[in-house]
Amino acid sequence: MRTLRVLCYADTTTAVPHCAAAAEMLRVELGAHIIMLLERGVRIDETLSNSEIYWRDGLFVPSKHVRNSSEGTNKRKAAALTSRRIELFGFRNVLARSKLLRYIYSTIRRLYLILRNPPSLLRQARSWIRRISILAIAAELIWARQRAKTLREFLRKIRPDVILLVEDNVETLSTTVINEGCRQGIPSVIVPFTIPNPLEPAKFYRHRKLNQVNDFLSRLVVRIFPKWRYRLDGQDLIRVPAFTALALEALGQSSPAPWILNRGRAAKIALDSESQRDRYVQLGFPVSQLAVVGDIHSAILYRAAANRARLRLELMTKYSFVPDRPLIVCGFPPNQFGGEDDGQFEFSSYDTLSDAWIESFRSLGNRANVLIRPHPRASADRFSSFAGGNIRCSMQPTAELIPLCDLYVASISATIRWAIACGIPVINYDTYRYRYDDYEGVGGVIHVDLLADFRVQLERFVDDASFAECVSRKQREVMRRWGVLDDGLSRRFAMLVNEVTEGVRSRSVSGQ
Repeated sequence: MRTLRVLCYADTTTAVPHCAAAAEMLRVELGAHIIMLLERGVRIDETLSNSEIYWRDGLFVPSKHVRNSSEGTNKRKAAALTSRRIELFGFRNVLARSKLLRYIYSTIRRLYLILRNPPSLLRQARSWIRRISILAIAAELIWARQRAKTLREFLRKIRPDVILLVEDNVETLSTTVINEGCRQGIPSVIVPFTIPNPLEPAKFYRHRKLNQVNDFLSRLVVRIFPKWRYRLDGQDLIRVPAFTALALEALGQSSPAPWILNRGRAAKIALDSESQRDRYVQLGFPVSQLAVVGDIHSAILYRAAANRARLRLELMTKYSFVPDRPLIVCGFPPNQFGGEDDGQFEFSSYDTLSDAWIESFRSLGNRANVLIRPHPRASADRFSSFAGGNIRCSMQPTAELIPLCDLYVASISATIRWAIACGIPVINYDTYRYRYDDYEGVGGVIHVDLLADFRVQLERFVDDASFAECVSRKQREVMRRWGVLDDGLSRRFAMLVNEVTEGVRSRSVSGQ
């Protein structure tokens, strides 16, 4: 049987390590050859050193051959892929000395790229084309058709046995990747890194004109295809602009439930726990599509929990904490300001939010140690100034920190699942007041959405030992439903992928 070929698609920097971790398990367990398809602009590092890399932008150049942008596997060559430079006998040095020549060169180069890459021109023209519905529909049809065609050619060239993704999102290329794979008999496996909740995109797009059902075309689309409609606080919303929805439906690139993340044609969805499986079933996913294997970080959580005493002592020493004080780990929220919902937030800016959170921890004084883990999208330098007294900052992976703490604090984060799975009590401070119900009913998760309540619960947990033990006990009672903590994740995940690719690989061998 030939080597298993795995195509991984990641469209954001935060998705890359999650996807790469899943791929690495298959490389180790099954000797798989890993192919990464990345969006231009995502950051890559040595975790992809064993992968063959393609950039999405390179695929959408009309050509008889798909451009392979990974000729090397080491870090230096991978980094070089992010900025290709053509050196023609010192031509760039000449340009550097003349502003006029630079302008002429850049103008010619832009014209060349537009002529060579028509979809790029189409994207630039979308902003005004969308003002006219019939043109908008035509433009979306052309672009979606070109995208599907190029992906089809790409898949035929690299011949993967399975496609690995972190989500199936109708807004992104992921849905098209899965659908085109299905058409060629290539199954997809989703390894989610967040929790599907239709309320999340609804709140995100509620003020965006193109997502409001307020004109003839959008009303027509939601009438013909009711699945695209979502009602929030008396307002009708459409998941994507109406002309995009029509184009997706016309080309068979739609989803059976566009508002629900991952609700598509993937062969399997690798879930972290029975609790998540129940949630997916409630959202209407077919039971046959779901498989509980454990979280992609469960091995890290398991090792940290198994060696808690030693690793906790090392952590306390590293950050000069007092060992006999409670350890609070905070997964600090990202900056969500800059939208129409800002007026509903508790704070007027991210600076005032940050100051309020930090002051809440600082007020605990010598009664607790606090370790702040900034959000992956945030700059570590921003938080370094908060260090001092009982507070420290760390860029250590959150999965390594949670099993070592006594209390985990976060804001509606998917990482709360890890704390529940480890039996660690949580304060879920919904500082942006999104009011998602992902952790409702979990006894060991304390929900607050006011600063005053947050400070009360913090102090109560630190000062009232019986309360802290009660919350911890409630968390331990449900922890097994929220995670599979052992060292068998790689084996289970490999078995799942083998199951979905068995028929594909057999056909590939017989066809050779």
